[in-house]
Amino acid sequence: MQKPVIQCILAAGESRRLGQPKALLPCDGKPLINSHIDRFQGPSIVVLGQSHKELSKNLGSCQFVINENWHLGQFSSLQKVLRAVKPGYDALILPVDQWPIDQATYQVLLNSRNESFDVIQPQLDNKNGHPILISEDFITKLVALDPTENRLDHIIYEVPKHRKLSIKTEDSAVCNDIDTIEDLHLFRELYSE
Repeated sequence: MQKPVIQCILAAGESRRLGQPKALLPCDGKPLINSHIDRFQGPSIVVLGQSHKELSKNLGSCQFVINENWHLGQFSSLQKVLRAVKPGYDALILPVDQWPIDQATYQVLLNSRNESFDVIQPQLDNKNGHPILISEDFITKLVALDPTENRLDHIIYEVPKHRKLSIKTEDSAVCNDIDTIEDLHLFRELYSE
């Protein structure tokens, strides 16, 4: 039987390039963070940082943790949220600035798990995307690492091929992250809300 999965949303950054919290950008008639929470058919937990007071008001009953050390970078936020994942769960890692993926893409990722996986990534035209699905065992490995000397993409690159799956998808949202207002407008047109 497959383990349950929790979606871990990374929303602790300062959104320097955008100048406002990416999590609050409008998407599907609601804040982007709420679109991510609503599209996943399971529990979510959000890691907040610099804008935690403003963002926590939009989360309703969704669980969240605060990374007081958000300035150390994304890996410290990843570790903070993974430490809050209950034993017995696998986890989806999703940066908040990702355009929301289709529910069908979530299902394909979840259904791709086998007994020996560490990492499953969606792939579009040979480019890796998000969310990244990681096993409970891999969660344990990640939280034990030094947050100042690691990056998730580098760690995934080192995972042995037999423990890493790339799942081809046609969902272009897996590779579309929002860094600027222009990106937001482009993706709104592309995905026509």
